[in-house]
Amino acid sequence: MILASLQNPKLKHVRALHSRKERQKHASFLLETTRLVEEARLWSWPLVEVFATPSWVERHGSDWNAPVTLVAETLFSQLVTTETPEGIVAIARIPEEPAVPALAPDSLFVALDALQDPGNLGTIIRTADAAGATAILAGKGTVDPYSPKVVRSTMGSLFHLPVLGISDLYPMLDQLSAAGASVIAASLGSDRSLYDLDLSGPVVWLIGNESQGLSPEALEHATIEIRIPMPGRAESLNAAVAAAVCLFETVRQRASSC
Repeated sequence: MILASLQNPKLKHVRALHSRKERQKHASFLLETTRLVEEARLWSWPLVEVFATPSWVERHGSDWNAPVTLVAETLFSQLVTTETPEGIVAIARIPEEPAVPALAPDSLFVALDALQDPGNLGTIIRTADAAGATAILAGKGTVDPYSPKVVRSTMGSLFHLPVLGISDLYPMLDQLSAAGASVIAASLGSDRSLYDLDLSGPVVWLIGNESQGLSPEALEHATIEIRIPMPGRAESLNAAVAAAVCLFETVRQRASSC
């Protein structure tokens, strides 16, 4: 049977999951590309149901560790947010969030204070995964990590790296600091260079909002403020780029000290 009406309850449910409210209500989110569905299967991420066009199933098969429902080709563009649909969308479970990992000598966290751009969040998740980070701590006001654009931007890293929603980020930063972590704020207002730091111990990189940066309140919970040296004329870096520079300076220092 091929579903051929958007009034079908299953397809209405898929469309509803474009909304953050519905994703939270059903603890589910969407995977809109073949690569993401393959990555979810590889990492045994729980899939609820796969919706695909007949031509997609013909190319990729129907063994996806979840029921596969066929959908008419003409409807598919209305089920997903991508401009050029591949003919596949899967409903995946949002897992229960684990506790924040205990601090270890090589812990590497990224704490996000009201980061709002989906592409930035997805890129930071992917970059932190590449840098071997321990977890992402997403504070209040941060974009939903399970929104379709964020999920696509992670390129599958969402399945490898814990992304924890922290409703009250500042007490968590204080706890990590008290346990021995350096909570480091990337701030344009500091005169201290990133490259003057010793990053061999546990580190929490604190990254702020794209347009406003870190709030004064957030800066009060940092133990160190640094500036990324920029000899050119640009006033600032994109939040995801700044996070990448900081993360891989940490990687460089730790690799050279081994």
